[in-house]
Amino acid sequence: MQQTFSRAAFALVAVLGPSAPVRAQTGPRDPGATRGLFLPSAFTPGNGRITGAVFDLAYFSFDAGIGDGGQAGLQFGHLGPLASYLGAQAKVAARGDGFAVALFGAGLLFVPFTGDIAPVAGAGPVLSVGDRNRFINVGFGAYSVAFPEHTVGLALPNAGFFWRLSRRLRLGTEISTPGFFANDALEAEGERAVKFEVAELWLIGYGARFVWPMTWLDLAFVLPICDGCGQVYRYAPIGIPLIGAGFAL
Repeated sequence: MQQTFSRAAFALVAVLGPSAPVRAQTGPRDPGATRGLFLPSAFTPGNGRITGAVFDLAYFSFDAGIGDGGQAGLQFGHLGPLASYLGAQAKVAARGDGFAVALFGAGLLFVPFTGDIAPVAGAGPVLSVGDRNRFINVGFGAYSVAFPEHTVGLALPNAGFFWRLSRRLRLGTEISTPGFFANDALEAEGERAVKFEVAELWLIGYGARFVWPMTWLDLAFVLPICDGCGQVYRYAPIGIPLIGAGFAL
């Protein structure tokens, strides 16, 4: 039993690497530092680098670094049996002493499996305080979907903290609370009214990232907190899985 435990401990240390201070750059650069758990950070890949990411086999993203502070690429995926989407995305960032600030944007086509195709536009700022190994992330995204008769949208303020513990391991947490708005046609008055509602919902994500020189793997979970969310935990007691992987070349 003791020999088995020793072998298991040795294997764990070999995978995660030593827990020396990461500030000294003891490990490989995190190839997935352009995002927190899922939402974007203010960091960019670097000039000429190609990055890719996939989450839960439903979201796919590929980007190219442009100069020291830019990136552009494509994203596509599906929402289960409801719809698929395809579009372009970009980020422009500037770095200071101990922080980075960026503006990101995306333009997509939302393709329901039944119904009309709808254009989607989104943009927002993000601030990352720290470096790629240890940083606080604060962002805000606003997204709009234009259907023929009405427009619906999502406002997504978010914050997160990410800490590189060793050569191979990064821990992180991310919290967001969405707000929804709708622009509905009023048939009686022939006018349009904008309605905005803050959802009584919090999304708290937590997880670990395993880092290698050109690849990364995320094992994360999302905890929804709302009045009717108790049913979720009957089937996912530690949260909804968010499994991600990516590369940087």
